[in-house]
Amino acid sequence: MNLLKWKLHLLWRSLTATETKRVGTVMVALLLLVWIFVAFAGIRSFFAFLVGWEENLEAPLAEGVLAVLYLVGLAVSLFTACGSAFVVMYSSSDLELLFAAPLPVGQVFTVKFFEILASVVTPMFFLTIPLMLGYGAAVGAGWQYYPAVLLLALFSLLWPTALGSALNLLVMRIVPPYQVREVGVALGSLLGGLIYAAIQFGSRSVKLFDAGQIAQMPGRISLAQVDLLPTWWLAQATLAAGRGDWPGFFSWAALVAGSALVFFGLSFFLVQEAFYGGWAGSGEVRRRKKVGSRGWGLGRRLGSLLPSSVVLAVAGKEIKMITRDLREWSQAIYMLVVMGAAIFAPMVGRGSPLSDPDNGVMLPTLFFFTFLFVAFLSSSLALSAVAREGKSWPVLRSSPLTGSQILWGKIVGITPLILAVGLAVVFFLTRFLGRGFLSPMAVFLLSITPGMVALNIAAGTADPKFDNLDPRKRVSISAFLLSLFLEVVYGAAVALALMLGAFDFLSGAPNPSGWLGFVLLLVTAIGAVPVSMALGRRSIEADDYGFK
Repeated sequence: MNLLKWKLHLLWRSLTATETKRVGTVMVALLLLVWIFVAFAGIRSFFAFLVGWEENLEAPLAEGVLAVLYLVGLAVSLFTACGSAFVVMYSSSDLELLFAAPLPVGQVFTVKFFEILASVVTPMFFLTIPLMLGYGAAVGAGWQYYPAVLLLALFSLLWPTALGSALNLLVMRIVPPYQVREVGVALGSLLGGLIYAAIQFGSRSVKLFDAGQIAQMPGRISLAQVDLLPTWWLAQATLAAGRGDWPGFFSWAALVAGSALVFFGLSFFLVQEAFYGGWAGSGEVRRRKKVGSRGWGLGRRLGSLLPSSVVLAVAGKEIKMITRDLREWSQAIYMLVVMGAAIFAPMVGRGSPLSDPDNGVMLPTLFFFTFLFVAFLSSSLALSAVAREGKSWPVLRSSPLTGSQILWGKIVGITPLILAVGLAVVFFLTRFLGRGFLSPMAVFLLSITPGMVALNIAAGTADPKFDNLDPRKRVSISAFLLSLFLEVVYGAAVALALMLGAFDFLSGAPNPSGWLGFVLLLVTAIGAVPVSMALGRRSIEADDYGFK
């Protein structure tokens, strides 16, 4: 208990150590109260609408709505618990000190589980509490309803805490210590992409339904109808408390509390035994021997396929650096998700250029999205090609390699990776649309990708920050702005070439503009590479850029 008091004291001091932190704590508390009030008002209005729309709020509809909303709240709490368990048990700085201190085993893990439990309180206040209070106010529940559901909410905290702590054990076995930060960044990027896609598709889908259909939608979700899910039990207990059925409430509440306590106790025992039984500890020792791993087998195999050459050696090194960094892949997948949402989300609505395949706009639109996809992916992988070297850049520059050989190697290494991902996206996109656009889109992708990669690599040579530990922050602002400018110029030339070709196609007769567009596209795609080489070599070999 003294250890728990000490942790609470440290937490309070961290929130009130300085005047700035005290003001920030008060502001966060006020924002939390404002959010609770706004969410309470919105949920109350929603359930009040249901009461007026369907007399007495039929139980099946209410069950579905409450179960789905509880499911969302517990899912957010589970993500929070997993992240908190990862921090306080895997990457915590005080865990080794607590293990070495003369403290009981149970006391150490009680404190750690309390820290995870405290982190789950935030999503409960943001989602679960406003839901319970808003439903009670909408149906006119008595005062006994509110303390009953608040007690129910406290027990609901135990499920995500227990599951998040247990899942953290798997993370400790899978993720090496030197990749902890990379995994965190990768998961954050993927989660951000999924949230963006959900917002895009969800907002457009909702516009297609009227108010009654939206109200009935949660009840149609099959996952909300699973009787063995805790969210269903919470919904039943809330419904019983709302209509004053206290025997029914206590029955469902006993099931909620009993299952939560049993699950929490099992997780506590499992985590404690995993740490002190050698399962987690032995894995930690085994992983520490892997520091300096050569990377994923994919990168090693791709690099070994290249023949012996100075340029190809740099290309193989670039492939290995990209394939073994989870942050690189997560950013690429994030780009795929964002571009996929941008392409397919308009199809959900009305009046999209992709809704009618015969309107003559689909192919130019797909060309436009393909260009954006290559530009975004090149900005992620190629712009940081030079800065990716980090503190090993002086070693690379002290070798007999010239600036041109380094740049050529990076172009040869990055271009096939982007082409592979791009061709896969083009293939699945054309199969989804059911149109014969695979050949023109593949040719267009193969034409513009080398030039786009070369331009971004050249832009990345502008004042990179090699000393920054985060590879994403090594690219300077000037390099980013130069990349945008070069991409705009490159895109304008490509668009002009396509417009000339389209004019020749629409005229229905041989026209010099078609050949002019083809020549312009060829010159732009091929000429971008030597122009980029000249710009990049000049930056690398210039003393005022700090490269030696």
